[in-house]
Amino acid sequence: MIAKPLTYDEHKAAEAAFRGYPPNPDWTGSAQEIYVRLCAAIAKRRATSLDPANERELEEVGR
Repeated sequence: MIAKPLTYDEHKAAEAAFRGYPPNPDWTGSAQEIYVRLCAAIAKRRATSLDPANERELEEVGR
């Protein structure tokens, strides 16, 4: 898969996802998909980092 630069609205969608802003209905389909996937990944990462079982693993890595 060859990486391509993001379009303007794809860039704005990624930025909005990272900042926690709502999606813009005027974005293209690809920008909407970027937003949804990034939000899902961010939510999963937050849920994983809040899991008490993972906290112990992080303590072991930090030693």
